[in-house]
Amino acid sequence: MVLQYKAAMNASTHLNSVALVIEVLLLVGLTVRGRWRLSVCFGAYTGWALVRSILMEYWPERFFFQWFWLIGQSILDTLKLGIALEIGWRMFAEFPGAKSVARKATVLILGLTAVAVASLPLASPPMTSFQTAITNFHPRLNDGTIWLIAAFLATARWYRVPVHRFHAGLLISLALYLVFFSSIFQLFVGRDFEGARHYVVLLDNSGFLLAICWWMHITWRADNATDRAHMGTLSTLHHVGTDRRDGLAARVSGSPITPQRRLA
Repeated sequence: MVLQYKAAMNASTHLNSVALVIEVLLLVGLTVRGRWRLSVCFGAYTGWALVRSILMEYWPERFFFQWFWLIGQSILDTLKLGIALEIGWRMFAEFPGAKSVARKATVLILGLTAVAVASLPLASPPMTSFQTAITNFHPRLNDGTIWLIAAFLATARWYRVPVHRFHAGLLISLALYLVFFSSIFQLFVGRDFEGARHYVVLLDNSGFLLAICWWMHITWRADNATDRAHMGTLSTLHHVGTDRRDGLAARVSGSPITPQRRLA
């Protein structure tokens, strides 16, 4: 049994080392390809994931503790939720009907998530506060993010809102990873904590490695005709919306719309 624990820990260490390299390449890709403009929260998520991994990997005597893991994971979970909200805002910004539906769905899901998280006890004997957090708090917060992503994608599908390839690939893969993440941490429930911890961490590291490999792929891949058409369409819709707002403001104020104002 001891040998199995050591093997799991060694495998996790190797996976972390590979993940660190890929996270660096991912951040470089976000900068070089300019993808960070498509999701600032995703850039922040990747950066914090890299910093946390470096601190826990190279300074374990200071950071490889439960308190730091909880803080770091809470920041990551908040940024995941931020990714979903930011991309949803970008997707529906120029589509009033879809934006109204997405806004209502967001309020409903965030409200239910807040109630589900707030109803949790600080500790649920015989589990400690740490075990309660990883088996209940984080999964419930991630469930809210999953439902939010599902609502955005369903709304975009229903209203035929064009979705950027990067946004679609990021949202779908993030949702799949969150389902995997929440599922494996449920392995803690009803089991010996120390006995299952190393294996669950190994599974999580494996799933995260697959996720960031995909994220690196969609970050570095070149734009195609569909991507360029998508950005052109959004730019046109933005200018049309601006012209309409200028026209409404002019009618309210009683001043005419000059050619210079139309061009602006």
